[in-house]
Amino acid sequence: MRKINLIINITSQCNHNCSYCDVIKNNKSINDNTINDLIKFVKNNSSSIDSIKFFWWEPLLHFEKIKIIIDSLWDEFYNKYKIVTNSSLLNKTWEIWEYFNKYFRQIFISINSEYKFNFNEVKDFIIKNNIDEKTFFNTMIEPWKEILFLKDFIKLKNFWFNKFNILPIFFTKSRTKKNLLNFSKILKIIFDNYLIKDRIQILWYNEWKWNKFSLYNDAIFIDTDWSIYYTDIVTTNLENKIKQKLYIWNISNIKIEDIINNNFESETQIIYEIQNKKILDNLWQSELHKIMEYLFFYKNINKTKRWLIEI
Repeated sequence: MRKINLIINITSQCNHNCSYCDVIKNNKSINDNTINDLIKFVKNNSSSIDSIKFFWWEPLLHFEKIKIIIDSLWDEFYNKYKIVTNSSLLNKTWEIWEYFNKYFRQIFISINSEYKFNFNEVKDFIIKNNIDEKTFFNTMIEPWKEILFLKDFIKLKNFWFNKFNILPIFFTKSRTKKNLLNFSKILKIIFDNYLIKDRIQILWYNEWKWNKFSLYNDAIFIDTDWSIYYTDIVTTNLENKIKQKLYIWNISNIKIEDIINNNFESETQIIYEIQNKKILDNLWQSELHKIMEYLFFYKNINKTKRWLIEI
């Protein structure tokens, strides 16, 4: 039986305000009174769920709610969790790292040039808690900050980290032809000096998905109000009528098995059209896609698929 991944939105709050981020921020978070509804839904659908990811905004702002979910789903989802965090709250409590070590399959730490990243502190936490094999770094590549990205990349490499998720910021109007040339040069440095020598692992979306949705996850998305959507693209600023088309139902009235059996065909087309419009709205986005597609071409001509870890 086919299984799907689940993305749970713990909160729509974030302690950062990155200029490139196009997700909608507000003060909504999971309600303590209804968190049991989510736990019941996940338990009832456990046979259809491959993994649970806490993603979008900053989930560690409400780590206590993540704990409740994990503790309640001990039997069904041991070591099946993933999380994406900006790392700024990782030193809030050692208990976070204990949970990361014990329960999480993958930890994604997003870094960008706009906010100070404490390399030494994060390195100490990762090594002390023995989670380096689980940890990937989402390296955000912003327009005109490619050199800063390369410096951060090299610094992480010098700290003996070798797992990266390379993420150029796609849907922005600030890119130019010169900016894309800079980006290509930076990627070539990484390919020639690290990738070709098998010194790093790059995590990226598998090929069939890359050609369709680039950044959006192959997963069902549950929002803070327990609404279920076909994709986490609804976190961005979409028209209400488009968002409504991607809406499935409330968690109290649906089975994941029924969603899987629907095959996502019409929803897939909607997502594809949304992305195409975003690309057309921004002059150089199609060129940026071509640059990233080269990563797959490069991988294929070298016949070394171990470089690419597919989600």
